[in-house]
Order: sequence, then structure tokens, then C-alpha cells
Amino acid sequence: MRTRLLAALTSLAAVVLIPPAAHAATHAATMTTPTTVAAAKVPGAGVVLVDGATGRTLYTLTDASGHALPCTDVCLSAWPALSAGAGAQATAPHTVRGIGTATDGAVTTKGRPLYLFSGDPAAGTATGNRVTSFGGTWKVVKITGKAAKGAKAATAIGGAASGSTTATTNPVQGYGY
Repeated sequence: MRTRLLAALTSLAAVVLIPPAAHAATHAATMTTPTTVAAAKVPGAGVVLVDGATGRTLYTLTDASGHALPCTDVCLSAWPALSAGAGAQATAPHTVRGIGTATDGAVTTKGRPLYLFSGDPAAGTATGNRVTSFGGTWKVVKITGKAAKGAKAATAIGGAASGSTTATTNPVQGYGY
């Protein structure tokens, strides 16, 4: 009799305990971590904007006049956009100015989309700074939200054959520049 009672209580405990654990796992899977932009000192680049979760350097793409260019299609495989997700907002400490989120979830600084560089080997590196590719020059972003000065190309990557974009001054929907 005691064996049956113990077995029944054990089964009942499993039924009662599993749903809350399953609910917690489901709830954790649907929660999103806010996208945070931070500032960090990167050797050779100074204090620049970085992805707060990974410490990886953030970049903007500009034409020769300093106008922002969009990175699309093939470009995004080398320069993935920092995204908060549709409808989400990016956050930043008060020392980092001009951070916003476009309607599509792209994280921006002063209306310019922010990108990571797949060629950066780790956090704290800025190997994409001053790279010329996809119709413009990639630059790290200072904590003021401005692209770093100097357009001297360190390396040329991409080009018309690899899906480059063309320079334009037309606004891109949702980015406001």
C-alpha cells in the first residue's frame, strides 16, 4: 500500500512540477534581450560605438560626400546590420548620443544604420575601418554618433561584381537620412 501511495505521489509531483518548468522555458525563449549600443576603446580607432552584447565594433557606410549609403543583398553577408528586431528599441548609455531604431528594427545613429564587420576577428578590433566597398567607405562611429574622419581606404573589398551598391542621396525608407 505504501509503495502505491509513494508511486502516486511521485507521479502527481511530476505532473505538477513539469508544467511550470515547461512554461518557464517557453517564456524564456520568447523573451528578447534589448539591443544595447555601448562605447569602448578600440586600438587604432579610439573610443567608438560597439555592440553592447558582443563588444564588436560598429560601422556606417558613406559615400565620398559623407552621405549614408544602405547595405543590401550581398553586402549584408559581409556587413550584417545591427538589429533590435521589428518594433523593438535599442538602448544606449547617456554618453552615447543619437541612437535610435528604424521602423524595420535596424539600429541607427543619427539616422544612419549601424553594421558589424564579419572580418573583425574579435571584440576590440576595427579591421573594417576605412575599407572601401559596396559603393562607399566604411567607418567606425565615434560616441558622438559621427563617422570617424578620414576616408583614406585601407583595403578595397567587393565591387560591382560582388553586389556593390551605388551612391545615392535618396532617403531609404525608415532610416531618415
